[in-house]
This record gives sequence, C-alpha cells and structure tokens, in this order.
Amino acid sequence: MRWVSLLPAATAWIKALNQTRHLIGRSHLDEDDPEVQHLPACTHYTLQAPRESWETFLSPFPIDTGALASLKPDAILTAFQMSMPDVDETAAIQALQRAIGHPVQVFSCHATNWEAYLAQAQKIGQALGKTGLLQKILKDSEKRRETLIQKAAGFQAVSAVVVSLGSAPGLVQVHGGWAASFAPWVKMHLAVPIEPFQSHVIRMEKLIELDPEVVIFSHPEASIAKAGQMLSAWSRQPAVQTLTAYRRKRLYAMDGLKALFWSGPDLIATAEALSEILHTPTYRFNKHLGRLWAPLL
Repeated sequence: MRWVSLLPAATAWIKALNQTRHLIGRSHLDEDDPEVQHLPACTHYTLQAPRESWETFLSPFPIDTGALASLKPDAILTAFQMSMPDVDETAAIQALQRAIGHPVQVFSCHATNWEAYLAQAQKIGQALGKTGLLQKILKDSEKRRETLIQKAAGFQAVSAVVVSLGSAPGLVQVHGGWAASFAPWVKMHLAVPIEPFQSHVIRMEKLIELDPEVVIFSHPEASIAKAGQMLSAWSRQPAVQTLTAYRRKRLYAMDGLKALFWSGPDLIATAEALSEILHTPTYRFNKHLGRLWAPLL
C-alpha cells in the first residue's frame, strides 16, 4: 500500500513499523526530517479559505487536496479531531474521497487516554501489516509505564502548567494534551484543572495568581528548538519574571511535534520527559533532556 502521512506523529508510526519505503507523501511539519523531506508535502501552513468541517475533522492542519489527487495514495494516516462530535467519520472520509477523486482509506493515530492509544495502535499495526512488531513496541511501552508509576510513588506532587502564547498580548493559552492524561503517573498537580486535549485562554494576571512551581512552554506545531525560542521571548516580559517558576529557573520548553499533543509510537517518552522535568531536572543523564525538553537558560 502507498501511504501518506498528515502529521509528524503519523510519520513516526510508519517509520517505527519499518514501512517508510511505502510512504509517498508527508506533512509540511516533516520538512526537517531527512528521511522523508524529499517527499511532497500534503498539508500546509496557510489557510487559503475557511476549512470545511470534514477537513477539520480529518486533519489538524489544512490538507493539500491537489497533492493527494496527484499522488493517489491507497491509505492516509492522520489524527482525527475528536472534539468535533457532530461530524460523522464515514461522511468525512467520503467527502475527502470526492475532493481528490480517488478511493482512499483513512486511519487515525489520535487518542485521548492510554487505553484508546493502545486500541488505535492495534488498528495502525494491522493496517500496516506489522502486528508482530507493534506488539513488541507496546510491550516495551507497558513495561516503561509500570516503572514510571513505581518511581512516581516516591515523589511529591509538583504544581505545573503547560502554556503557549495567547491570541493577544497579556493572554496565555493553557493546554491539557497528554500532560493532563499523564499527571497521575508523574505526580503532576495541574495548576489549571483541565481535561486532556482541551485548552483555555487565561490572562497573565491569572497565571501570576496561580504561581505554579513549574511552567512548561509548548505548542502543537513547535519543535523543541522553536518552543525554546518562543519561551525565551516570552520570559523577557516583566510579568513572567515575577513567577516563582522563573525565579527558581523552572521554565522549560517541550517538543510539541513529538510529545505533548500527538499519539506517536513512543508516547510513553512524553510521560518520562514530564517526570524528568518535574522531579529530576538537574540530572544530567536524563534520557529526554535535549531531545524532548530543555530548560530556559
């Protein structure tokens, strides 16, 4: 089967299951991945026009239907936006097929909790014909999950929040993502109670009032380098510098493409990275330091 990936997490699944040779198209966010950057991009940054509801459901990013029509893939791996309950999955896929003039199968790697993640992974492994390799990946993940939970039993809960820039000055976007799902595993107390994969906009004054011990800066479309640049600029604001997290040097950038917002094949690494940030940030041999997260220097 000829596959197209519509986001980096989907590309990571195809690579992890040794099916890269069958990948014929990628997302625009994979442009820095040397293994797939030569492939045509099938999503893009720029919104040319308001998106149809079916497209918004099928992909977090605008779909280049012209590229898909030209490539004629057999299957697409994406992330359904389950926050749109009024959109029917079958109808959305049929609308995409009409838009590209080609009968294509569409699979999602998105999940909002660990159990759903395991179920989605099974579907992906079956679709890619790699159920044996998938079982090895999931078995390793379960083992690492148990180890993480055992370690967390010896930690005190840390007050933390995941933020990105708001839509206007003085506003902050607070994210749930996988941080909300993994909070009990890593002894993370959410300074802003928020459901997994939900987000709220709050005023900077509210964040100062909450004054979390740890601030993690991330964005669904930002690599660790980009998140670090955004955090550096944000932290220069006088208001940010009044936070306890700033004074104690507990501000961190985290990769949004590989970690907090998407269900990739090494999802447990997100929980491990959160545990490192919360409980052992000065341990220089941290596995995910510099790969999934970094402190504000």
